[in-house]
Amino acid sequence: MIEAAQWATDDDTADNLADNLADNFAGGRHSPQATLMHLQIITGLFHFERGHFRAGFTVAEQAIETCRTLKLDADLLLALLLYGRTQMRRGAAVEATGALQEALALDQRLGSSHNCAEALISLGMVASSQGHYTEAQSYLQQALALVQEMGYRPWIARALTNLGTTYSRQHDYQQAKPYYEQALAIALEAGDQNFIMITISNLGGVYAGFGQVGLSLDYYQRSLAMARNVGDERWIAANLNGLANTYLATGALSAAERVLREALAVGQQSDSAPDTLGSIACLGHVFARRGQLESALKALTFVEQHLVTMARDRLYNEPLLTELRSELPPTLFEQAAAWATGQTLDGVVHLHALLDGFRRANIMLWSSPTYHGTVSGVFKNALDFAELLADDTAPYLTGQAVGLISINDSSTFAAMRDCVHELRAWLTPTQVLLSGRDFNPDLTISNPQLQKRLERMVAELIVFARKHRE
Repeated sequence: MIEAAQWATDDDTADNLADNLADNFAGGRHSPQATLMHLQIITGLFHFERGHFRAGFTVAEQAIETCRTLKLDADLLLALLLYGRTQMRRGAAVEATGALQEALALDQRLGSSHNCAEALISLGMVASSQGHYTEAQSYLQQALALVQEMGYRPWIARALTNLGTTYSRQHDYQQAKPYYEQALAIALEAGDQNFIMITISNLGGVYAGFGQVGLSLDYYQRSLAMARNVGDERWIAANLNGLANTYLATGALSAAERVLREALAVGQQSDSAPDTLGSIACLGHVFARRGQLESALKALTFVEQHLVTMARDRLYNEPLLTELRSELPPTLFEQAAAWATGQTLDGVVHLHALLDGFRRANIMLWSSPTYHGTVSGVFKNALDFAELLADDTAPYLTGQAVGLISINDSSTFAAMRDCVHELRAWLTPTQVLLSGRDFNPDLTISNPQLQKRLERMVAELIVFARKHRE
C-alpha cells in the first residue's frame, strides 16, 4: 500500500493515506465503501501530481461526499486538501479557499501538524495567486515555523519556495532568489526530483527577471525535460510559458509563438486555467510586437476580464495595455471588451488553434455540403474568423492555394470561389463534386473517375506550394 501511495504522489499525505488503507484491510475497521474511498483519494493524488487537475477535482469531489456520509473526519480532511489544491490549480480561488479553510479548522480539531502545514501552504498559494501577498506571506510564515519545529525538511523547502514566489510575482527577484536557492539545496540533498524540477523552473523566472537570458532558458529547458519525463502537464505548461516570455524579451517572436502553441494545448488538457490564460496573455504581447494591435487588444482584454486571471499576469499586461490605450482609439477597446465578454476560455483556445492553422498552412482543402444553394453556416463561420488575420504581414490567406470540394451540388462552388478570392488565396483549376453515392462503407471513394480527379487537384496544390516556396 505504501508503494502505491508513493507512486501516486511524493507528499506525506499519501503515506498517511496508505497507512490508513493498510489498517482497513488488516483490521476491518471500515466498510468496503470506505476502503474504496481511500483508493479514490490515492487516484486523485496521482492525477494532481501529474497535472491532471480536472480528473483530480472529480475524484476529490466524490471522496468528500463519501467521507461526509460515512463521517470519516480524518479522511475528509485529506479529501478537502486534495479538493482545495485542485481547485487552486484550476483557478477557482473562492472554492479552493473555502475547502482549505474547512480543512484547517478540521485539522486543528484533530491535531495533525502535518496536514495543518499543508492547509496553510495551500492557503498561502491561493492568496498569492490573487495578489494578496501580505496575507500569503502570513500563511506561509506560519507554515514554515510549524514545519521547522517538526524538522521536516521537504516541507521546509515547499514553504520557502512559495515564499519566494510571493516576491517573484511582484517582480522583486532579488528577494525571491535566496528562498528558491535554499529550497533547491534541500531538494538536491533529498534527491527529490519533483521539487528540483519546480525550483529550477522558478529560478528560470528569476534569471529572466535579471535579464540573464541564457541562464533563464537553460533552467526552463532543464525543468521542462524533467516535467516531460514524468508527464507532469502543469509544469510542462508552466515551463513553456516561461520559455515564451524569455523568447519574447529577446525579440524571438516565432520561437515564443511556437512554444505557446504547445502550452495552450497542454494547459487546456490539464484544465489549468491560470496557465492557459498566461499563454493567451503572452500571445497578446507577441501580436503587439508584430503590429497586430487589434488581435493583441482582444487577447489582453479577454485575459483581463477573466475571473481566474492571476495577479502576476495582470501586472505583466498593465504596461502594454497602457501603451495601447495611448495609441488606439477608445472604440477599439469597447469593441474588444464586447468581444471578450462573449467568449469562453475553451472557445478562445480553439479559435487560436484555427487561426494558427490558417497561418501555418501552405495549401488547404475546403469542403462543404450545400445548404439552400450555398455553403453551410459552420463553414462560413470558420472563414469569418480569417478577418482576425487582416493585420498580419501577409494578410488573410495571402500566398496560399485552395482546392474545393462540394457535397451534393455544384452551385456551392460559386460562393466558395468568391471566398478564396476575397481572402487573397489562389484557386486550383480543378474542383471536385461528391455525393453520398461516391463513398464506400469505409468512406473511401468508390468512383474511380472521381478518385483520379481528387488526385489531380491534390497534385496541383503540391506543385503550387513547391513553386511558391522557391
